[in-house]
Amino acid sequence: MTTLGTPLSPSATKVMLLGSGELGKEVLIALQRLGVETIAVDRYDNAPGQQVAHHARTIAMSAPAMLRALIEEDLPDLVVPEIEAIATGMHPVVQQLQTSVLGSLLCLPVMVWANGTGIVELDPVMPQGYNWLWLFGVGFWAAASHLCMTIALKFAPASTLAPLHYLEIVTAVAIGYLVFGDFPNALTWAGIIIIVASGLYIIHRERITLRQARSVLPEVI
Repeated sequence: MTTLGTPLSPSATKVMLLGSGELGKEVLIALQRLGVETIAVDRYDNAPGQQVAHHARTIAMSAPAMLRALIEEDLPDLVVPEIEAIATGMHPVVQQLQTSVLGSLLCLPVMVWANGTGIVELDPVMPQGYNWLWLFGVGFWAAASHLCMTIALKFAPASTLAPLHYLEIVTAVAIGYLVFGDFPNALTWAGIIIIVASGLYIIHRERITLRQARSVLPEVI
């Protein structure tokens, strides 16, 4: 059993969140409910997450030395990156490769365990004929799209790029209807509307918060 300890004590489990917007705020609140000591870091003071965390830190997260010094000073047990503008020297291709390898390693034990069990959803099946082509196409285009999104985050903030994710819902509905003749029912449409509206609202709030911070502390951004 994992022991989290008591916040603000020597036994505390500390989590540092790099990026403290509206989404980060919800993560911090959830961690505090579990008894975790939280450290909110952002590029400007009084970010939403900093207002609820145990500790608030403001640094230029694109500066590797400052980021490293802060981590060494606070000594968190876990560092969670929640913002695209953190200092990282990892190439996008390497990042996607590591993600793919990790995903494969996580799936491998399940495939070994489920082999021959007859569980339709888990029992692995060897592709035949054209299925290999479809399998390659899914893997190739999924990797290419994620690579493009990773590269895009180097040139634009996440709040600008995030709405593009909701195009996935539109394309999924279109492909489902054109290829499989499957049209969403009323309940599915209601869920889509709630998901899209919630996401767009959070993005809007993030932009307002960042705009206010830039007007007050332009030298920090």
